[in-house]
Amino acid sequence: MATPVRGLAMLALLTVAGVVLFHPSFDAPFQFDDHHSIRENPNLRDLGRVPSFLADATAFSGESDRAMYRPLLLASYAVGWAISGEAQWAASLHLVNVLLHVAVSWLVWALVQYGVERSGNSTFAVLAGIGFLLHPVASETALYISARSESMSTLFMLASLLAWRRAQRPGSLLLFVLALGCKSTAIVTPVLLWGVDRILPTSSVRGESGLRPWGPFGVAVITYLVWMQHLIESSLIQQRVRSLLEQIAVQMDAWVYQLKLLLIPHPLSVIHPIDTVSPGWTQLLAFLMLLSAAALLVRRRLGWQLGVVLVPLIIPSVIPLHTVVSEHRLYPVLAIGFVVVGLEMSRREIGTLGPDILTRGQRAVAAVLFILWAGLAASQAGEWSTELGIWRKATALAPASGRAHEFHADALRRHGQPTAALAAYRTADRLYGGRLELQLSIGGILLQENRLEEAESLMAALQSQYPTDPRVLYNLALARRPREPKAALELLEQVVSAKPRWKEAVMARALLLEELGHRDRAAEGLQTALRQTPGWIDGWVNLGFVAARSGRFAAARRAWLAADSLAPGLPMIQQNFAELTRIEAASSAHQAIPEVSEQLERGSRE
Repeated sequence: MATPVRGLAMLALLTVAGVVLFHPSFDAPFQFDDHHSIRENPNLRDLGRVPSFLADATAFSGESDRAMYRPLLLASYAVGWAISGEAQWAASLHLVNVLLHVAVSWLVWALVQYGVERSGNSTFAVLAGIGFLLHPVASETALYISARSESMSTLFMLASLLAWRRAQRPGSLLLFVLALGCKSTAIVTPVLLWGVDRILPTSSVRGESGLRPWGPFGVAVITYLVWMQHLIESSLIQQRVRSLLEQIAVQMDAWVYQLKLLLIPHPLSVIHPIDTVSPGWTQLLAFLMLLSAAALLVRRRLGWQLGVVLVPLIIPSVIPLHTVVSEHRLYPVLAIGFVVVGLEMSRREIGTLGPDILTRGQRAVAAVLFILWAGLAASQAGEWSTELGIWRKATALAPASGRAHEFHADALRRHGQPTAALAAYRTADRLYGGRLELQLSIGGILLQENRLEEAESLMAALQSQYPTDPRVLYNLALARRPREPKAALELLEQVVSAKPRWKEAVMARALLLEELGHRDRAAEGLQTALRQTPGWIDGWVNLGFVAARSGRFAAARRAWLAADSLAPGLPMIQQNFAELTRIEAASSAHQAIPEVSEQLERGSRE
């Protein structure tokens, strides 16, 4: 292996380059899937929950139906929250993402350096590490927090490969298991180890034969598959995004498109038009040409190399995912590609002046390429610094993508632009053809804009199609509440019965019960919900308001003390204590109670 001094020098160089290139992301907000999987995920705000991540796939998201098994990834988010706190959480996560990208780039360098250390050739190891760091396709993983699953799994995959190449079998196995804890696609790591040994055998590998070295890896794979059976079954069978024939047709197009993206990384976007284009004769011809070329190369060294590089795409190509092409899925492909190319170029000792020296022309080509890549990566960093920026680009690049318009609408809604968001949701709905989630989003904005008749009409139509869906019933109840509060309460009772942990529904039911004069039932409903989710700050705050309006001032103080213990120093809670003290001091003056009512309305929206 390279000397420690050389390794530290390379790590320092990559760190400086990575921070300079991607520093705009440090001020960036949560993006895309970050909202449901991180920002709105209460499981990440309690380090005591970390051990449960090993057995609870629903902890992946604040929405339990988006279960995924990534315990090590979730643990990294939770530790980030514990160290940085809520205010700096996004910034700290972005910083760690960039540093993870730097670490993966260093491992690319280390793998090439280890492979060529006997010949003394270090030039291509340096070029491989820097090239991977700068490559524009890798930038999404550095800039997008939720793409950390790719950088972490790739980090452990490459570390497992390095340990394997150094004949450190137990360490390689442990690192493989850690990679699986970040993302299930890392299950192809043993295939990667075997493939690299096949094209670039080391002295330690040449002395081994048979299946014995692979036994522990096989046990790990089987154990993981058994443990994950329900999730894999859900992905492959229940999801049914598209039929088998459609999946084959889409992947024909996707493989050609992804190969082009790796070689010519432009245009880049969080959504690519490949998701909305049906394969035609042109794509079929291109795919057949690609297959023909692979067939010609199958017994040649280049064919084996290409196969090893593309190993990480096996799982995404088999599972019918909504998004066919994602740049962050190409991250491990790119890393392995730089390792293989760096090793091959070093082996051939390209250059006429010696194994460590490039010709002037080769240096010029490398410099121009790296400058272009750095410019594109920096441009990506600027675009990812704002949430609306990435979705404007996505809808411009893929105007026929319903997903692009849907997420653009979500971003517009979060940024206080409901009119523009409504138009974007309707565009997405037209492209999707009446998807329930989009109809609910449209209804949500109509409610937000107080267009209650339109919202009620839409939700009533949806109720005829989905008579028991709690989301439909909830939105219908909100639309009917001002005009028919008793009918709205009946709907909310059904919702809470079906989903007793849905906090918004529990809150809406409690507020409506109190409005109708049923304060005891309102308090009871909130107390039941808080026993199930004791970390619900808004629940404690509003339980205090219900108790105060009922004249139970001691109970109100207890509820607000519970809220204060969860969020010390929250201004609204301090105001509540002051208000409660004033009311207690003048408890005989009933005129003070209506002021608490106004506070209740404000507190319910916090």
